[in-house]
Amino acid sequence: MASARWLVVATLLATPLACAGKHLDVGNDAQGSGGTGGSPTQGGGTSSDSGAAPGRLLASGGNLSGGAVCPDTPVAQGQSCQNELLGCSYQMDDTVNQGRFSNHECMCVEWAANDLRWDCGYNAQQYDPSCPAALPENGASCFGHYGTICAYPLGNQCNCNTFDDTSGNWSCDTLQRQGLPALPATLDPGTPLNQLTDAERGAWCQWFQDAEVGPGAPPIQDGLVGPEGKTLNTGCSFGEPPTAHVAVPTLGPTQCAQNLALTTCAAPVSELTDCVTTVFNQGVPAPHGCPRYVAQPGCDGTMVTGFNASGGGGGVPGFSGCGVRVQ
Repeated sequence: MASARWLVVATLLATPLACAGKHLDVGNDAQGSGGTGGSPTQGGGTSSDSGAAPGRLLASGGNLSGGAVCPDTPVAQGQSCQNELLGCSYQMDDTVNQGRFSNHECMCVEWAANDLRWDCGYNAQQYDPSCPAALPENGASCFGHYGTICAYPLGNQCNCNTFDDTSGNWSCDTLQRQGLPALPATLDPGTPLNQLTDAERGAWCQWFQDAEVGPGAPPIQDGLVGPEGKTLNTGCSFGEPPTAHVAVPTLGPTQCAQNLALTTCAAPVSELTDCVTTVFNQGVPAPHGCPRYVAQPGCDGTMVTGFNASGGGGGVPGFSGCGVRVQ
């Protein structure tokens, strides 16, 4: 994790690979390899008679919807899809390293409220054909795979490092941050933000700090406030995937509660929590992401700020800045 003051979420959007690929269906193990040539599939998009051979099924990273089938040829960034959180991985021939492959991975996510499209590039790591077919258990022995880096849908990477010839274990990383705290049981996730009590705002803001810097950390100090009543010079978490196209300021419980007390946003607590968690998860939706939240009146500026067309504050192109009103 990056520093507590600056958590920069790297973009998940990769340039599509310009080559035919092998389909690795990760929707549902029992469903087979997807649709038939020339017909639409449940996963969205249209398959074709390109002659691409099906690849072997890889283990999912636990971020996928069940029961849906991936298109049998690679989907494209921004293409319409139907099954939210369906993830599909395609094994692409590596044109530089003969006999190796790259994973072209896409997930069906919201780009705008109720607008589902493919977001691609969750894991473009090189794929070694000698890798185990299933995602290894983190910490398990990787004897026989020393020096190997293996990629698995969606966004999982396992590294077999060893410092001698007799021992070595898999070290596996995922896009999603582990150990994010749960919302307090006393906080109803369905409560509109503009109807929270002082106690409820305090509970959510303590959760927010714990999620951002970890439970047990000292309170984040209040930032400076500008003439418009907005915070200045705070840390900022931000993302570029369509699910996390926002900036989240690093605020302590006091200024967080002040911002919530001023809001007219009637979205439920669950949607703000979803948005913030998605940013902390590097764009993996939890479960929808930010578009439906920031689209509602008064919500852009309530603990998150969305992109604007012209760019702006914070030195981040496309952002209006991390400042939010606290006065």
